[in-house]
Amino acid sequence: MLEEYSNNRFEDYIYTAQNGEQYDFEALVSEIEKLESELGQYDSDSDEGMKQFSHFWEIISAYYKYYEESGTRLARLYKQLVDVRTEIARLNGYNDFAQYSYALDNKDYSTEATRQLYADVKENIVPLYKILIKNGAMENISLNLEDNEIIEIVGEGIDDISSEMKAAYDYMFSNNMIDLAYSPEKVGNGNAYTIWIPEYNTPYTFISPEKNNDIWKVSSLIHEFGHFNTQLYDPNNRDGFNDTLYINSVDLSEVNSQGLELLFTEYYDKIYDINASKAYMYTICSMLDSICSGCLYDEWQTRVYENPEMTIEEMDMLFSELCKEYGIEMGGLPYVWTQVPHNFENPMYYISYAVSAIAALEIWDISIDSRDEAIDKYMRLSAFGDYAPFRASILAVGLNDVFDKETTENIADTVENHFTCGYEDVDMESWYAGPIYLTSKYMQPVDNTHFEPESSATRLYTVDCLGRYYELCGGNTDGFAGSFIDTDNDKYAAWAQETGIIKGYGDNIFGSYDALTREQAAVMLFKYAGNIGNVSYGKNESIMQFGDSAEISEWAYDAISWAVTNGIINGTDEGLLMPKSELTRSQLAQLMTNFMKNCEDFLD
Repeated sequence: MLEEYSNNRFEDYIYTAQNGEQYDFEALVSEIEKLESELGQYDSDSDEGMKQFSHFWEIISAYYKYYEESGTRLARLYKQLVDVRTEIARLNGYNDFAQYSYALDNKDYSTEATRQLYADVKENIVPLYKILIKNGAMENISLNLEDNEIIEIVGEGIDDISSEMKAAYDYMFSNNMIDLAYSPEKVGNGNAYTIWIPEYNTPYTFISPEKNNDIWKVSSLIHEFGHFNTQLYDPNNRDGFNDTLYINSVDLSEVNSQGLELLFTEYYDKIYDINASKAYMYTICSMLDSICSGCLYDEWQTRVYENPEMTIEEMDMLFSELCKEYGIEMGGLPYVWTQVPHNFENPMYYISYAVSAIAALEIWDISIDSRDEAIDKYMRLSAFGDYAPFRASILAVGLNDVFDKETTENIADTVENHFTCGYEDVDMESWYAGPIYLTSKYMQPVDNTHFEPESSATRLYTVDCLGRYYELCGGNTDGFAGSFIDTDNDKYAAWAQETGIIKGYGDNIFGSYDALTREQAAVMLFKYAGNIGNVSYGKNESIMQFGDSAEISEWAYDAISWAVTNGIINGTDEGLLMPKSELTRSQLAQLMTNFMKNCEDFLD
């Protein structure tokens, strides 16, 4: 049955579109991604635009049809597997296959323990995960770095953590024990793994990055090296090692990789530069995703194996319900779980990603106050290798039991405190928590524990934010004189004046502590982009559709047009631009976040 699943997962699926083009499943996915990226370029009222939209929905419909037809076929196969595995479990003295699978994998915890973990995760982790996803935490971050530069920077971080690990890292590359480069000919783009090759007595790492998905490539290199290092030094991996006598602890193995990823957040400023905060959010959200998806698949499989009489329709309904409970978006596709090979080939596997991510996040939590202590616990845990029992090992190095409710509660508190920057007046669930975090390196609070998100952003405060942002981008703001008499010799005001970003009111008055309006903010960003970078723009006549477009000052019209075109300023729900409204500090954080996201190339 497993061979049948492997052979039939994408069995002979070919869709012929109305334009005559033929697509297999992977080609459908690629076409959808391509069309989604192009949709904004077409006018829906034009013939070309209508043709493009029609083709897009045709391909989407074919994609859904594939899942309906293929999913039904594979779900029936899964039902047969459940029946066979249930019989095997009962013949071996177990009530259901979930319990039997845990025993086969030598897990030192029970399905009863994970049942409580499901509830703890839904209460403490899922709400934070949903917020980070909503804030775009999983979006790609592009790097202007070649592979050799990435390898060098990661190597420096490895050396800072452990010279012994650096020796393993150098060994990996000097002996060509890794394949990292992107190639469209590579199998399994978006996949990575590390295996032990007994004939050569060494691990080998294969990484097949997606094109332009740079943060995934960096994360995968760090993650897989965590596996590589542990396997290389594992005392069980030796000549004559008989792996039938040992059972690999996937749970422990993943802590070695996920824990290293989290320790590496210390070096994100060097790797990701101005996007370090965004990369940090991506990494933490990835860990929360591992917890939520790991519990999702484990709870679903456990409940199916405990109730083997379920029909495939009931299985699918249960999966949809659990997706909602764990905040996992699957697009409403029927039988989407049939496209996850582990459900067929490695049952009850996903819980390992969840429990390991919890332990890894605790190492991260410790590193915030004591990095040396966190590294020590990580290195001691890594020294156990891949064959030690998970629960006993994490307790042995002084980590908390992942099945203790207080563990997930503490992690949730740390995640929330980190992404609200410790500000008492910023709620994680507020719309502005994400923008305030992403701009925290250059938007200063009023004190260590307060940001005052609803207070007005002053003109001088905004200029200071732009100056600090420019410095983070590698610019120099020193050595400018300036002539304003009301800026308290602020160096950023002098820099902004001499570079033409600001002019003031006349008579050397800038109005430092006046509240900034939305149109004034647009002008500052517009001039920053034009004077500091190399930006071209066109007037966006569509701004005339906003109900208050006539209120835009003549001197601000080009800037507002540019800001709307580039997604920096968006209208209100009522269809207004509100150009003369005062900008709050939280709204300024949103504008700067939009600027960072949509205008990354201005300084190139």
